Amino acid sequence: MNANAREPKLGGASHRLRLRLCRAVFSLSRNYSGATTKHTKYTKGNSRQAGGRSQITITTFQSPFSDRSSALQPCAASIFVYFVYFVVPPSVWIRLSFNSFFRRAVPLALCPLLALALLAGCATKTFLPPPPPAAPPVNPVPTSVPAAAPTEATDWVPLFNGRDLTGWQVANISAHGPVTVTNGTLVLDVGNPMTGVTRTATPATLDYEVSLEAKRLAGEDFFCGLTFPIGTNHCSLIVGGWGGGVVGLSSLGGYDASENETTTFQEFKSGPWYRIRLRVTANRVEAWIDAKRVVNVDIRERLISVRHGDIEECQPFGLATYMTSTAFRDLRFRPLADGEIERK
Repeated sequence: MNANAREPKLGGASHRLRLRLCRAVFSLSRNYSGATTKHTKYTKGNSRQAGGRSQITITTFQSPFSDRSSALQPCAASIFVYFVYFVVPPSVWIRLSFNSFFRRAVPLALCPLLALALLAGCATKTFLPPPPPAAPPVNPVPTSVPAAAPTEATDWVPLFNGRDLTGWQVANISAHGPVTVTNGTLVLDVGNPMTGVTRTATPATLDYEVSLEAKRLAGEDFFCGLTFPIGTNHCSLIVGGWGGGVVGLSSLGGYDASENETTTFQEFKSGPWYRIRLRVTANRVEAWIDAKRVVNVDIRERLISVRHGDIEECQPFGLATYMTSTAFRDLRFRPLADGEIERK
């Protein structure tokens, strides 16, 4: 049997029928693709402000393939064309082309089906455009600022005249070192282990400040032990203790300067002068070394005392050193004004 008899050659009508179907597929694939932005449609009247950003409702038309890739729609159209031209036997198209009903009905029936398939991915999406990057602050504020020393007052009262021990006496400490006035400074020489002096009259017991300068001349332990009154109790500010670097109050709650919440560490060298400043109120004790605040503690309902030992001889107000020689100068005192006192 002749092969052409089994598979008749396509005629013009069947060719036109297939072209109609292919054109319909390509038209739908082109017009209802939701994979590229040029086909995106913006719904009017749905823009509004939300949190400073424009919220826009977008309606896109997607084929069943567009969720995965925009390239799949042309691929699907190509597969359809291949199916129409090369898979369906030409004899089928010949039969359909000679039948006027099928020649008109088949394209009209298939096109809506293809349209429904391509429009199955139609969806409405709402998105918020990303906010613009935040501009850096013009003047960033640091999260923590070291507390500076209080503003210098003018109502200071000198505690040392720079000439002799007027207003002072040597503390009753066994094996203390020499106490002298040299070149306008009060010098406490190395003791075994301590040397100290006390004021003959207590300047105040609450709401006051004391300021002095101290210089370590020799030794490796505390070069300033400032004992002071807090009401009817007493305490000591230790500078450079426990090997030369501990700063704190002795004692709070029975714990000395090396083991309570005021404990800090700082390197101190022999030779430089260090400005030490102390502020005492009924509620709080503060202390500064140079411009740095090293103590700031609420003392309400706290057990306050002086460490047991030779330093007790420096009460109610005095200075001491431990295995160290120190020079003191510019010792002074002032009462606090009402606006400086913490009353709460």
